[in-house]
Amino acid sequence: MEGLYPWYLDQLDTDAQKARQVLAHPHRTLRIIRALRAIAARHAPGPERADGSRRCRSCQAVSPCEELRLLASAYDDRPGYVSGWRPWGS
Repeated sequence: MEGLYPWYLDQLDTDAQKARQVLAHPHRTLRIIRALRAIAARHAPGPERADGSRRCRSCQAVSPCEELRLLASAYDDRPGYVSGWRPWGS
């Protein structure tokens, strides 16, 4: 796996797993994670183009788009986060 999109999905998976283990009633947290995954899926990278770039499936910006960068920025303190993914720069 490489890139912001799969890394972000891994972070959501980690949160979902922790919610199931720690919370007595993790349903709300799991619904939030499900909603965030759906938003992220809308902004997943599309197929590779002739020039090697990828575009966001939703907004057609160069991937990763700003929306996906904003979602992932909540996890910027976790291992594997690349400072270049920050929506506001390094």
